[in-house]
Amino acid sequence: FLMIRRPPRSTLSSSSAASDVYKRQGILLKSGNDATIVSTGHLVWESLIAAEKLENEGISCEVINIHTIKPLDEKIILDSVKKTRCVVSAEEHNYYGGLGESISRTLTSFFPCSQEFVATKDTFVESGKPSDLMNKYGLNDTAIAKYACNEAGFFAANESMQIMGAAGFSEDSLAQYCVKRTRGWMIAGGSVEILKNRIAEGVFDRKFSQRKT
Repeated sequence: FLMIRRPPRSTLSSSSAASDVYKRQGILLKSGNDATIVSTGHLVWESLIAAEKLENEGISCEVINIHTIKPLDEKIILDSVKKTRCVVSAEEHNYYGGLGESISRTLTSFFPCSQEFVATKDTFVESGKPSDLMNKYGLNDTAIAKYACNEAGFFAANESMQIMGAAGFSEDSLAQYCVKRTRGWMIAGGSVEILKNRIAEGVFDRKFSQRKT
């Protein structure tokens, strides 16, 4: 868990949202269709920034503020992932025992789907400037955007594979279509080659360079 002093931020919710907090209900901050981002604490703001960046890339993300982890508002999460089929959880906390694992339990019980975690990776942390700590441990909008676009791209690739494979298209055609469909979705260190390999692993169960001729 990181104790980070928050910088000044704009108000995220209207005064009417106070009743949602009292009722322990999550708050839908932005609607989207390609990926769900569920966050808590300081990373709610970072999630909105990430969603704005991805919007410019043609990726529509739904952003949910989960201010109360227990009891967890399962309904708002499930309603969203049934639409997007993938989720990124974001928290200033170890990925063990926090928001991410609570979401995983919900998904396992009611709607299994792909999930990525933005959290500390079970490691000791240190003192420092808030911005430096957030960047060092990957608790920022860049990390959230990267995971969200990966999830959205991976789902699009699988969806494309099913549709085109059923229509009798070859593996080469599938790969080319998937790369085109997810072009620009690898953010912060990604590349077309990385994307090809990820698609190939999911679609063909082997590296792109190891495709059968």
